[in-house]
Amino acid sequence: MSIEASESPISDCDRVLEIKVRQLSGEPVDEREQALLHTHLAACPACASAQNLITETDAVLKQTYGSAKVRTGFSARVLSALPASFEVPNTAEKVTEKEHARVRESAMTPVGQNSGLRVYSNATGNSQSVSRSWFKYGLAATVLIGVLGLVLARVSKQGPGSIKRGLLAGADGQAVSEMQPGHLYTAKEETVLDLGAQARVKAEAGAEIEITGSIKPEVRLRTGDLYAATTDDDKPLRVSCSNFDTDLHTGDFFIAEERGAANETHGVVIVFSGHARVTPKEMEEMPLTAGQVFYSVGDDVLALSERRDLTDLSRDGQMPAILPNKDVSLLRQEYKTQVEGYQKELKQLREELTRVKEEMQVAELRERSQRVVEYLDAHRRRLKSLSDVAPTPQFPLEQIERGLKGHLDPATWL
Repeated sequence: MSIEASESPISDCDRVLEIKVRQLSGEPVDEREQALLHTHLAACPACASAQNLITETDAVLKQTYGSAKVRTGFSARVLSALPASFEVPNTAEKVTEKEHARVRESAMTPVGQNSGLRVYSNATGNSQSVSRSWFKYGLAATVLIGVLGLVLARVSKQGPGSIKRGLLAGADGQAVSEMQPGHLYTAKEETVLDLGAQARVKAEAGAEIEITGSIKPEVRLRTGDLYAATTDDDKPLRVSCSNFDTDLHTGDFFIAEERGAANETHGVVIVFSGHARVTPKEMEEMPLTAGQVFYSVGDDVLALSERRDLTDLSRDGQMPAILPNKDVSLLRQEYKTQVEGYQKELKQLREELTRVKEEMQVAELRERSQRVVEYLDAHRRRLKSLSDVAPTPQFPLEQIERGLKGHLDPATWL
C-alpha cells in the first residue's frame, strides 16, 4: 500500500537538487524545470552554494578519474553479489526487476563514461509514491556525499602540489613530500611537480615558489627559474611574479624572476609552444605566442615591460646586453604616445556617458572608464620616471639565455 505524495510535499530546494543532479547525469530537463532552477538559484543562496559545490565536484571527478578503468571482471563480480530484488524501507512495495537493473547498470558505469554524476531517478512516471521519492533522493544524497568525501580525501591526502621528482624544503629547511597552499618552498635541486591532471612544472634549484588554491592551483614565483607544461586551454595555469601575472594555456613555457645588479626586479616569460597571456601591473593584457618573449625590468608600476620575438633579440647569434634598438628617448616617446591614446579614449568614453541612459550600458562605460584611468595613471608615472633616468635600462640577458639553454621536452622531465 502506497502513501500519496500530497501528504508530504517536496520543497523547491529538494526539487532543484534533483533537477541539478539529473542535469549533470545527462538526463533531459524541460523548459519549466530550467526556469525553476534559474529562478530558485537566484533567490536561494544556500541552494546556489550547493549547486556550485556539486558542479565543481563533478568537474574534479571528470578531471581526476575520467580515464580510470576497472579491472577485467570487476563489474560482473559486483553485480553477482547484489540481491535480485529488495524492499524499500517502511513500505511493502517491491522495486521492479527493470528498475533494479537500471540502478545496477548505473552504479557500475565508470565516471569517465558519463557526462556527469550518475544517479538513479524514477523512470516509471509514478511520482505519487513517497517510497519512490525517498529512494531517489536518498540515493542522490548518498552519491553526492560519497563523491564529495572521496574528492576531499584525495585533495587532503595529496595537496595541490604533488612532487614527482626532486627535493623541496619548507621555511624550516626540512624536506617535504607534498606542497600545501599558502606555504613558501625552496627547490633544493631540480624538482618536478604535478598541479592537477593538466599542469606540470619543473622548478630549477634555488627557485622559491608558493602554491595557492587546491581545486585549481596557482603558482607564485618569488625568485628563480621555472619551466611549465600545460594541456588544458580552457583552464590555464596562472603563475604570478612581482610585476605581472601570466596565464599559461596549452603549451611549453619558461618563467623567471630575480633581482638585477642595480637591485631592480627582472622578470621573463618565454613561450616555446602554445600561447600565454601576460598582464603587467595596471597595464593591458599582452598575448604571447610560440617564439615570443616578455620581459619586465624595474619594480611595481614603474617597471618597463615589453614583448618581442626571440628572433629579433639575436644578431649573428649574439644576444644584446641592453634593450634592443632602444634608448631612453625612444622609450619616452612610446609612453608619451600611449598616454595621449588613453587620454583620447577617456574623453570619448565620458562623452558617450552623457548620451547613454540605459542602466547596464552606463555601468559598463563607467567600468571601462575606470580601467582607462588606471592605465593612464600608470603610463604617466612611467613617463615621469623615464624623464629622470639617464642610463639605458639593462636587458635581462642572462635569464633569457638560461631559459633557452635549459629547455627540454617536458616528456623527458621524469
